[in-house]
Amino acid sequence: MSEKSEGPIKMRRDEFDSAIKFANSKPYEMRMEELVQLIYTYCCFVFEESSSLALFKFSDMNLALTKGLEPGCSAKTIAERQDFFIDLRDHLRLRFDGIIGSVESTEDPLLFEIEVRISIRASEHRFVKKFITDERPFPMGETLDLVLEKRKVDTKLFYIIDDLELDPARLKNCPKCGTYFYQQTRREKTYCSQRCAGAVRQKMYEERKRKQ
Repeated sequence: MSEKSEGPIKMRRDEFDSAIKFANSKPYEMRMEELVQLIYTYCCFVFEESSSLALFKFSDMNLALTKGLEPGCSAKTIAERQDFFIDLRDHLRLRFDGIIGSVESTEDPLLFEIEVRISIRASEHRFVKKFITDERPFPMGETLDLVLEKRKVDTKLFYIIDDLELDPARLKNCPKCGTYFYQQTRREKTYCSQRCAGAVRQKMYEERKRKQ
């Protein structure tokens, strides 16, 4: 099996970081400017440079998803886009929760399924794997397709899991604040940060003092 080059691996790491950031987001608390930035983060996660839509640039995708979000836009426009990305965020959280909840399973639980096409690149003596999402450009005047976006989330998550060879046991959800994080080293981590770990220790200390 040939080693994967550092370039694509770094790209997948960046995409995984964006996925974690998107999963931890709170769109319902965001102003218009913050929502635009969140959409940029989402695009960094799901955009696939090697997709069949080579001419469908990153900026086009971002523009389509942010269409209507501009200074002076109505509260209704902001609320509708918040709802759209809350649904997408919750879809990604569902996938993460499925991974976390299955780590200690004695079976091999199914996380999700998507279609995959295998071809051969004879000139490079290798197989080529492509996940099929029916990707297509957004018609600039029409309603965004939530079902299609969820399929894009699943497809990119497959690419990330496969290329980074992630350990499912290292994906965690902080019991203190609910933040998703990936444990980068083998050293066991329960909390997402020293701040959360310290807060829990302080609470346990105060409870022991009250009992005494």
